[in-house]
Amino acid sequence: MNRIDIYLTKGGEYKLTFVEKEMVNTAVLTGPVPNPSIYLMTKGARVDGLRGDFQEYKKLNPSDYKAKATMIKNNLIKYLDSFPNMPKDFVQFERQELINYSLLYLIQYEYLHGQVTGQLATFRVSDDFLKELKE
Repeated sequence: MNRIDIYLTKGGEYKLTFVEKEMVNTAVLTGPVPNPSIYLMTKGARVDGLRGDFQEYKKLNPSDYKAKATMIKNNLIKYLDSFPNMPKDFVQFERQELINYSLLYLIQYEYLHGQVTGQLATFRVSDDFLKELKE
């Protein structure tokens, strides 16, 4: 995929440079508030590194999958918090998005695991697997 996410502030003047066929790996944004964009442009690679192979991730047993999903969410929140001078509204929105994505992956686990292991018709998670949704 040759796409990046960026965050721009109203009235700011920004400059985006990249090598066309390597945009994701070469994009550089300069401007008055670059850190949200730097975070967004590096978040995907960080997720991939933390998660590892997606097929193997989906094969994990429920407790290991949940532990890894929680580790990824917590690591990304710490990563977000490591950037100085971030707009408060951006940080608040992104923190909630990280929590929501973590919950989404928990919701999808039963299907994803069943699909990748060939147990789609029979695999079920325990009743307490999705207890975080009640919170």
